[in-house]
Amino acid sequence: MESSQPQKRWVHGRSEPFVMMAWQLSLLLALRNIVAHRSTEGVHSDLHHAASTVLTKIAPVAVPIFLLLVGSAFALGWMGKRDRVVLDVLGCSLILRTIAGFIALKVLILNPLQGDSLLLRQFLYFMPSLMISWGWIYWRLDLLAAGSGRAPQGQAAAALP
Repeated sequence: MESSQPQKRWVHGRSEPFVMMAWQLSLLLALRNIVAHRSTEGVHSDLHHAASTVLTKIAPVAVPIFLLLVGSAFALGWMGKRDRVVLDVLGCSLILRTIAGFIALKVLILNPLQGDSLLLRQFLYFMPSLMISWGWIYWRLDLLAAGSGRAPQGQAAAALP
């Protein structure tokens, strides 16, 4: 049992980039779902065009940059240096993308298609990214409070690395 302790500490201390990769995957699946559904009706057509533009023109550039930043967060953490700035940049960019996905979901709710499951599929693909984003925001706020000494006694000690 003692031999597994370093691995547990490594995974616990480096779990944030893994969570961000799952967050990224959830956002890409939600975007891909919109692109896969071709619609010629008003707002849905505009949403499809915007999503396909993002998926074909922006994602091929943004995903390698994202992977480079996640890799640098792993490397900085492995070298014992502070990776907080890199992870905060990744988190903020993912939050902005989650807000854009939330707006797209609201457009689908306000302009429903008859007899189509696009809204349900979009909700199911988007829900993990929404949950992860709120969890990350609350975790960061708790970490900031623990660092400033404003957290309750039991939580401050648990949040510090």
